[in-house]
Amino acid sequence: RQQDKRDMNRCLAEQLSIQRKREELLREEEEKFAQAYREEAEQAIHKQKEEEKARRRAALQHKKELQKQMEEKGQRPRDTDSSVMTDHEKKINMPKLLEFSKDPGMVDAINGKVRKALAAQEAKAAKRKGRDRDYNDFVY
Repeated sequence: RQQDKRDMNRCLAEQLSIQRKREELLREEEEKFAQAYREEAEQAIHKQKEEEKARRRAALQHKKELQKQMEEKGQRPRDTDSSVMTDHEKKINMPKLLEFSKDPGMVDAINGKVRKALAAQEAKAAKRKGRDRDYNDFVY
């Protein structure tokens, strides 16, 4: 009977030892997982901060470029004649311009429309300045 108790105690001790080892391994795994999770979270936060800094730098650079453009635009004289095409516009419109120049009727129709548009624009400008003049006063 004493021997049975000792065998039973030894068996229980082994079971407790195995249980403690399992718990220790589980605790170590959880600690590793928690550490990895913390590191991953810190890296993500760091990455977000770096991305935000990069966005701010890009926005600041863009703002500086826009300010520079505004300063340059303010320093050069304005081209108020909207009928003058830039070189880029001429390049884009050249095929149509050549087509129109071959057809005299088309050129006359376009000139008429342009004259009407200019007359309407001048009448509108005169009306803004307080001089009520009729559209027909400006028709060429």
